[in-house]
Amino acid sequence: MKKVLSLLLAALCAALLTVSCSPVSLSAHMRLFVSDVEANYKHYSQEQWDEANATYARLCDEFKTKKLTMSQEEKNEFREYQGRYAAVVAKAAVEDVQESVQEIVPDSQEVESFLKGVFKSDTKE
Repeated sequence: MKKVLSLLLAALCAALLTVSCSPVSLSAHMRLFVSDVEANYKHYSQEQWDEANATYARLCDEFKTKKLTMSQEEKNEFREYQGRYAAVVAKAAVEDVQESVQEIVPDSQEVESFLKGVFKSDTKE
């Protein structure tokens, strides 16, 4: 009985060791990276944005080389997080512009008028 339990315990340990050492997929790396950026972007310095953009570029380059060996589900997940990263970068840029405009023109009515003027079409309809 002890021999059987020892063998089962050894097999369980081997299985856990194998699972814990398995490589994390590229789409999982992208998911973790984008989730971290989404959670912390409001506090990023320019240096942190530079690092994030470099990491993003590296992951995208790796995707280009590995996509033929990835499942369709992994490719879809990776592309979803590419879109989410682009969205958070755009959101951060818009928030940065809003802060800059509010520093220049502190009255919210003036800010609204300023933004309407900036985005007003030059063509008359």
